[in-house]
Amino acid sequence: MQKILCFLMGDFRHFRWGFARFIGGFVRFCVACLALFVLFAELAKPDAPKPQAKPQAKTQPKAPQAKSTQKPKNTKSPQKSPAKTNTKAKPSTKSKTPAKSTPKSKTTQKSQKAKKYTPKPLPNEKEVQDIASKAKVINYGEPNLARLKRALEGKNELKILVFGDSHIAGDTLTHQWRKTIMLPNSVGFIYPVFPTYHQNLLVKTISKDFEVRNSRIDAYDDYPFGGVIARAKKENASVKITLKFPPEHQDFLIRIVFKAPNNTLGAFLISDSSGQSYRLQAKEANIWEISQDFALRFPIEIKSLLPNATLGGYFIYQDSKNIADTSRTSKSRLSKLEKLPINEQKESELDSSEETSEQSSQDKDDSQNPPKSQNPQKFSYANLTNLPKNTNNLIAHIGSNGARSDIWRKWNQKALSDTLCAFRYDFIVLSYGSNDALVMPLDTKAFEQNYSSLIALVRKCNEGAAILLVGPPKVITKPRKAKNYRIAPYFVAVRESVKKVAKKEGVLYFDMHEFMEDSGGKDAWVAKSLSKKDVHLTPFGYSLVADGIAYGLHKVLNIQTKEIKESMEAKESKETKENAPATKTNKSEQKPELNTPDESSAPQEIWQSKIE
Repeated sequence: MQKILCFLMGDFRHFRWGFARFIGGFVRFCVACLALFVLFAELAKPDAPKPQAKPQAKTQPKAPQAKSTQKPKNTKSPQKSPAKTNTKAKPSTKSKTPAKSTPKSKTTQKSQKAKKYTPKPLPNEKEVQDIASKAKVINYGEPNLARLKRALEGKNELKILVFGDSHIAGDTLTHQWRKTIMLPNSVGFIYPVFPTYHQNLLVKTISKDFEVRNSRIDAYDDYPFGGVIARAKKENASVKITLKFPPEHQDFLIRIVFKAPNNTLGAFLISDSSGQSYRLQAKEANIWEISQDFALRFPIEIKSLLPNATLGGYFIYQDSKNIADTSRTSKSRLSKLEKLPINEQKESELDSSEETSEQSSQDKDDSQNPPKSQNPQKFSYANLTNLPKNTNNLIAHIGSNGARSDIWRKWNQKALSDTLCAFRYDFIVLSYGSNDALVMPLDTKAFEQNYSSLIALVRKCNEGAAILLVGPPKVITKPRKAKNYRIAPYFVAVRESVKKVAKKEGVLYFDMHEFMEDSGGKDAWVAKSLSKKDVHLTPFGYSLVADGIAYGLHKVLNIQTKEIKESMEAKESKETKENAPATKTNKSEQKPELNTPDESSAPQEIWQSKIE
């Protein structure tokens, strides 16, 4: 019995073990089937959704090649081929739409840029005369008009000095007066070396190893008249001065404003193109002095003999009869001037050496000279030989970019007075206010007091000179984050203050803003290429302002010029036509004030009309 039970138990154990193996095998079979099903399902997925290849065709360039290989397989069914071509055309149209939009935006941007930089038409000669004839110079009681009238009518002895800001620093306005009011045979006062964007169109200066400082920008406690100095960094620092006069008119008298660190040694060595050399020595150390006048033939070269020797400017003129003799007064310190023996080298050798020094210094100091774009006009001296040499016909300026009406307070007051009194001027112009209107906040009382004090100083040194105050044009600024230009908040206050000072001091007054408004305003001047969008004008605009002041002066002084007579006759004829009954012919003849200029009129001929 036990054997039977053991046999049965053993078979049961074998049966249990076999059943377990069966279940395990069945489970493994099911798992394998599922795995195969999933594998076949994944393999079947790319074949079923064919549209998934479309986004790959946009990003990857290889996708269209794969589709092109599948095209021959479907060539058997001609009905499906047009369907596929239609489906392919849809994404192509989608891709073309953004491609067309991008070139359009680029072309529109280019066209907009081209519109901004296209040259705008300039007014013709008739329009220039019409605009200039509307200028008004108001007389608030100037006592020296008779002397100014004699000087303007004679045109042989006229000395003009202009104070101002960036409207004057470019020398465009003053240069127009050299063409219309008189013909210059002298230069007058100039800076020792012109800072960037400052110039005198009659002079060219090239410096080497000189440090140029400007009273508006650089801190310095001893600026002379004009507020610009050139300090020698080391010995043999040089400045070459060339005058834009004909070759037969290069002999001039010159005075040098300078100071030296000591008075025991020579400060500068001056040599001219004729071979003459002078050693300039200071009378006292570290004090501004004005040298005696001595004759030189230009171009000349000034070399420093001491480091830190400083130049403050030059007077260049023809005759010394109307020049103040400061040697007789104790206020001015004259320098010791020693003439050296003439060098044995020929003039040609001196000229060649100067040319080499000019080329070497020009590469380093191009920033000291204005760019070519700032010098658009040419000047001719056809009638210079008719002027006698014993006269001084000159227009000088001390314009400074960014200058305000109180800039002269930064200068050495004694040097300012001595230099201003060295010349006896006939006409002095003060043109400040544009940069004063940008001061936040503006003290109008201080502004008026500074202006009145400057007029008093000018009167003290030049009792017989007529004085003209020029009001600023519309002061427009553009903040950094702003898109459009805005009128300065204190522009109206400055304009009224300048007019108030002119009335108080009894001088002449010209309102540049009113002059522009009477001829269409700022926008019309911008459209006529007479003004920029900011506060500045174009060279043609400054020339037109100069013509307007000249017309206004001749009206105040009752000087009947040819142009003024023609403008008066034109006005009278217009008034008679307006008063007459309106007819069809009169309506057709009426024209607006600002007409489009003729294409045949050349810009150079527009500004060469002289007031005779």
